[in-house]
Amino acid sequence: MPKKLQHRTDYRKHRGAAYPATGDALDAIAKGLRAVAEGKPLPADTLAWLEACEAVKNTFRKPKGS
Repeated sequence: MPKKLQHRTDYRKHRGAAYPATGDALDAIAKGLRAVAEGKPLPADTLAWLEACEAVKNTFRKPKGS
């Protein structure tokens, strides 16, 4: 029986290009950590960054078995 060809894209390359900029990410993380340390809710910037990261992961899913 002939083998089936499968085309796989490297999800890591696509995710890396789609994630928010590193500086923006670090700023959102710092704001979030400061809020947690002060017992406050996460700021809107941090929540937006988390949602953006989740959207990238949902768009460029990791292949099963990886």
